[in-house]
Amino acid sequence: MVAGLSVGCGGDDTPNPLATRAGFCGEWAKVACNKEVIEACAATGEDACREAQQEHCLSVVSADAYRSSGARACLDAVKTALRDGRLTSEEVGVVLRGEGACKFECVKVDDGGCIEPTVVGGGEECSDADVVCAEGYFCDGNNCLARRDVGRACSDDIPCREDLRCVGDAGEKVCEARTPDGEACEEDDDCQSGICGRGTNLCAARITLSDAEPVCNLFR
Repeated sequence: MVAGLSVGCGGDDTPNPLATRAGFCGEWAKVACNKEVIEACAATGEDACREAQQEHCLSVVSADAYRSSGARACLDAVKTALRDGRLTSEEVGVVLRGEGACKFECVKVDDGGCIEPTVVGGGEECSDADVVCAEGYFCDGNNCLARRDVGRACSDDIPCREDLRCVGDAGEKVCEARTPDGEACEEDDDCQSGICGRGTNLCAARITLSDAEPVCNLFR
């Protein structure tokens, strides 16, 4: 009898929204659609913003990779990034591309599943399917090697450092520095900041949300 009472009186049956990717993306939409964002982007309202952001979240966080253990850190990063209506290059990565604290990763295994990877450093073996190299290194199929520096030959299989880009004709590509703020660009990957201004085609240090900013389409 006592056991029955304890179950019926004091238990919290409220489901954890972070237990599923769909629930997590619902929470993402809530923290993303604050008053400042809605006003800056001239969104039609909170509901429209949340619907758009939930769809965006589902597009950047894959069903296979999502892990509830990293959900809270990601939500905190999204909330912080959007609290002032401006996005730095790091915040652009978090909010638009699911990077940084919102980078949920997994690797495919032979049975068709997807598991969290084991990260290893330079010189270590990476031939197992569930092993990935730490930042600054790439796997050559057997071991983690340093990514190429400025002026070094590069390719799809031999990448440059994360802050560089691989440019040139096939078979003759080399690592080059990305374009600094204020100079011409065609895409985000061209810029040191990771932001190629929409409409200006100039590298920029940040994005300021406004009715005319194309990024705002993700909030309305």
